[in-house]
Amino acid sequence: MLFSISACSTSDDKVIYSAYKPVLMDNTKLTTDVFLLPAQENKTITLMRQMGNYLLALDYGLGIHVIDVSNPNLPVKKSFYQIPACIDFEVKGNTVYANNYRDFITIDFNTITAPIVLKREANAFDITIKTIDGLKVHEKLKQLPPNTTIISYEKI
Repeated sequence: MLFSISACSTSDDKVIYSAYKPVLMDNTKLTTDVFLLPAQENKTITLMRQMGNYLLALDYGLGIHVIDVSNPNLPVKKSFYQIPACIDFEVKGNTVYANNYRDFITIDFNTITAPIVLKREANAFDITIKTIDGLKVHEKLKQLPPNTTIISYEKI
């Protein structure tokens, strides 16, 4: 006796799309646009690490907010370190290890107001920036202009 099980797809099947749209950057700026900026508004904080009296908060795909927490009751945003397509970072002492799209960078934060990229290991990662909610992006939003890369996602 043989049994067969098959899955059917009906026209009633619905696809749930992400509530986020891609944030794009010109490919020529991916690794050259790593620099310190004045404090910025938070968009999507996905990770936080403490470094001495500072809290470093990752804004998904955009970079790291530097927040002075020497007085925990009155945190002060000091600056924003732009790192395009950064989705993860770690801290050891005053050194930050992060991805800058596919590159692995080591940043010296000994002088919090003037961080320095000490080392860049090109193409260390095979990375795809995913939506924050894990859902599919509508096909129309995936059509990228030439020479651009998705560095993050923002709410639609």
